[in-house]
Amino acid sequence: SSYDLAIGISYGIALSDNWSIGTGIRFIHSHLYNGSFNNGQGSVKPVSSFGVDLAALYKTDPFQTFGSDKGTFRAGIDLSNIGPKLNFNKKDSLKDALPTELRFGWAFKTGLGNGDNSITLTNDYSKIMARPGSSVFESLINSWGPYTRETSQGKVTLSTLQQFRIGTGLEYWYKHLFSVRTGYYYENPNNGNRKFITLGAGIRYDFIGVDISHIFSLKQNHPMANTTRFGLLLNF
Repeated sequence: SSYDLAIGISYGIALSDNWSIGTGIRFIHSHLYNGSFNNGQGSVKPVSSFGVDLAALYKTDPFQTFGSDKGTFRAGIDLSNIGPKLNFNKKDSLKDALPTELRFGWAFKTGLGNGDNSITLTNDYSKIMARPGSSVFESLINSWGPYTRETSQGKVTLSTLQQFRIGTGLEYWYKHLFSVRTGYYYENPNNGNRKFITLGAGIRYDFIGVDISHIFSLKQNHPMANTTRFGLLLNF
């Protein structure tokens, strides 16, 4: 009967033709287990908290690229899940931090010279901004330093750069009706070790869209290998 639940609301506003900001808040409930384990030595309870998001987006004015087509460049930053820690254990005060995450990235989109085709190139970087034993706001500062963690090979110290996760993607559209896309995702071997390529496609007709993607893991016996995802979009 374990489950997690998050319900949220978000709001964004354009400050100008080039700048936008947004925020969001969500209620979080985690029900891993409710009771004792290990002959009564441990006791777990359901927990609740809330998380706040802050974000900003910059986009350029359209500029000439190929033929009569124009392109745009966008850059954004997002800090998500800022909120109180969770205390799962009934018998002690040890708390687990929410997965506060910093993400920033850019996207370049342009037509290809005839008005029917467009291509988008994206790149983003993300990092967990939480530290054991630190408050929420202390973590936003000290998580920029090296981090030592336990692995199956013993203790490993990750530099700040090694803590970042990297994603990049390429998407092609034909007449806003059909798309194909691919992406690559990388994590340091001592910081999750997820490495995979994605391939996907999408169709849009009127206000309905359907997307499909498939993950090809670059690591053997990875739980995300050969995962297929389907998405349905209703755009009003």
